[in-house]
Amino acid sequence: MIRIYRIFLILVLIIVKLFAEEIKVHWVNQLPDTPATLAPKGMLLNPNHDYFGEVLFSGVKILYDGKELPSDGRFKNWIGTSKGALIDIIFPQQYTINEIAMHIKGKGVITVEIAKKENQQIIWQKVLERENPFDVPLTSQDEYWARLQFSQIVSGDTWRINIGPGLYVRGITLWGNGPFIVPEPVGGEVRKKFAIAFESIPGADATTMSDHIYWSWQRPLLKNKKLAEDGAVWAQHDKWARLASSPILPEHEKINKPVKIVMAQNEYEGALLTLTSLKDAVGKPIHDSGIYKEFVPGFQEFHIKVGPVKGPTPEKIQIVPRVFGTMRTQLWGVVPGPMFSEKDKLCPSLMMKYFTNGKTIVDFPLIALPPCGSQIFWLEVKTEDAKPGIYTTTLIAENTQTKGKGPSVPIIIEVLPVKLPEVRVWVHTWSRGPVSTRWPFVPEGALAKTVADKISRGISSFYGVPEPNTEAYEARQQKKDVYFFYSYIIPVTGRNWVGNGYNNRPEAFQNMTDKDFEIIRNHVQGIVKRFKDAGVDYKDWCGELWDEPGEANADLFVIAAKWVKEIDPNVQIYCNPAFPEITGFRKMSNVADVFVPFWGNWFREPVSEWQKEIKPGRINAFYGVQGSNRSELHEELVGHYRIMPWQAFKLGLQGWGFYSYYSPRGDPYTDYEPAGSETDYCVVYPGHTGPIPSRQAEAFRDGWEDYRLLKLLASSKNSKVRRILKEVLSQIPMDREPLTKTGIENSVDFEKLRIKLLKVAANIKNI
Repeated sequence: MIRIYRIFLILVLIIVKLFAEEIKVHWVNQLPDTPATLAPKGMLLNPNHDYFGEVLFSGVKILYDGKELPSDGRFKNWIGTSKGALIDIIFPQQYTINEIAMHIKGKGVITVEIAKKENQQIIWQKVLERENPFDVPLTSQDEYWARLQFSQIVSGDTWRINIGPGLYVRGITLWGNGPFIVPEPVGGEVRKKFAIAFESIPGADATTMSDHIYWSWQRPLLKNKKLAEDGAVWAQHDKWARLASSPILPEHEKINKPVKIVMAQNEYEGALLTLTSLKDAVGKPIHDSGIYKEFVPGFQEFHIKVGPVKGPTPEKIQIVPRVFGTMRTQLWGVVPGPMFSEKDKLCPSLMMKYFTNGKTIVDFPLIALPPCGSQIFWLEVKTEDAKPGIYTTTLIAENTQTKGKGPSVPIIIEVLPVKLPEVRVWVHTWSRGPVSTRWPFVPEGALAKTVADKISRGISSFYGVPEPNTEAYEARQQKKDVYFFYSYIIPVTGRNWVGNGYNNRPEAFQNMTDKDFEIIRNHVQGIVKRFKDAGVDYKDWCGELWDEPGEANADLFVIAAKWVKEIDPNVQIYCNPAFPEITGFRKMSNVADVFVPFWGNWFREPVSEWQKEIKPGRINAFYGVQGSNRSELHEELVGHYRIMPWQAFKLGLQGWGFYSYYSPRGDPYTDYEPAGSETDYCVVYPGHTGPIPSRQAEAFRDGWEDYRLLKLLASSKNSKVRRILKEVLSQIPMDREPLTKTGIENSVDFEKLRIKLLKVAANIKNI
């Protein structure tokens, strides 16, 4: 009973917070000039896999004329008839609905009723009626979101929506509050282990160890009174280390040792740490929130915090502790995934749904540490024009049960007298729009946060024309010298010239008429005008004909490129060939202004012939397709994100890219849904108000900062600097992705190379 009360108290606090905060949102597909509106109050009661705000699993059923519809409220077809229709909303318990938002079209009346029992009879009580509730107009003609808001609190378990004649419904979302239902975890519950089997990460069988192995590691440490009182130990690991493929038992000599971070005056850097329990004995169950009500005894609770920063300009040092959510995957077992900060987490329901350690991190920076187990952390450090010098602080795990005691480690940040230059390169990731709550709306500000995160990772090319309320427009507001990518510069509608080229239909090109060309002319000129009206110079944008042309359609690509050039010779043609033969490669290279072949093209034999196509006077680049990269077993995929800028620098290219920053297939937090689906293509995850990073995203940003450092050193005329730069570059392979795990054959220690080059840059004046 006490635990139920605590759960209820947490929900009340969440609801009070939501009612107190006035969050403005843009509804999906609303007209561009429609202003942001206040978000519905309460939590989403019928969650869907695109919404990452506050949700409450309620077990709701939605029925149309007695037939069950998808409970997420997203219907394949329009619901309604010329005579009207009924939609029933049935909860297993009493819930309060604050708002019903409906995707509608047509004209008519909507009435909402609630079932009341009187003398053992069901009486339908009308609680709301509205005619033509056109609240948020959408881009599709005559479609709207109708927001049915209740002026007074109404609770019930059975509701009915009467859809009047002439109205049709495509989607329904329910907002309110009620009993907390623990969601079904993706992949199933964490499997219970035998009493003599301990695990470092909940649900990660590969991290399971016997009692003998754990005690052999733990008992020598308990002889140290301070460690025994702390109850846990910190340890730093290589940034790209595998942590879910074996037990986390740090070497004794590395425990609680200072973390040293060397940085330039204007960059990001990260450190990977674990906090490992020294407790295995059964104890009293803990944690007042009720979220952890299913914990076995023996858990400890720690508050993770960073102490005051000391140094020349401490206000210029930003430190953000992040905790990893550990995800269950179909192919790779349990792996560390998104890195959550205190301000960027999912709601409790989703944390418990997606992560095997979700219950233990849902209140981060308050975390629970299982007996014998570990939590994984990323310490994000940013220098914003900090003065050179030594900065110090402390990373603390404060034990809430022992009056503030707990393990801590010194953090030493050495800022060198080096500023990474701003360099102009073309970096594209085939991702557009805000990474945040997706359906039915996006919080205001999520687009700006997404663009800021992209820019911080070196992404400089954005989709479309910089017109108001677009990602391209937001990018231009934040950084004036970005590029713009337009697809498609030839028409998709009508004869579908993009499809004809992509699918290699030469007969369509041969049978082209004057009228066809006039349509193409109008299309190209219309796009050119839009860029001109937005004040964008020709050199800052390019147009795509179609994706990944190859040997078979190389001739068609040349024909289509000549169409565009005949209409306007100043338009830049983008081309990303995927493994044509050298003849087709050359043909497409000859007509391309932004030439971005697949990564492996530049290294095909004979290499000299392919690399002859790295031509001056245009953007030469390359791209890769890394997939979801959820496996920790393949460090080369992390290395691929890191090495791309190094290889671009060595080849003399002006850019690089990969698919993709954020292009999920289905639910981005799991490869179980849908089962057997195509891999996701993401290095960030969606939060409520913006992107949440992964180690892959950090590797990509590290590579971008490496590139800026390389450009800085390349500008030096000092012979010693050039010699050291040449030595370092010789360690970067050009025909493969390197392993990032140190100490094994064919690996590349990027951190060692980076620090060496930073120190060279810091001492240029003294060389």
